[in-house]
Amino acid sequence: MIITGHLDGDSRCRTGNNNGQLLMCISGCGGTGKSQLIRALTKYFLVTKRIQMMLKLAPTGIAAAEID
Repeated sequence: MIITGHLDGDSRCRTGNNNGQLLMCISGCGGTGKSQLIRALTKYFLVTKRIQMMLKLAPTGIAAAEID
């Protein structure tokens, strides 16, 4: 998985002068599982005690309430 490889320092996940950030944009039509994916990622970061490394943003207040 890209995220776990990145967090564990897998060199295949880093290219050039990558500063270590993993930026992701999760998009898709309604009902495709975006919120479920974000909840699963949040749970992973909580379980691995890395939640301080995660920042979730959304373009609207409604979307932000869904991923909080």
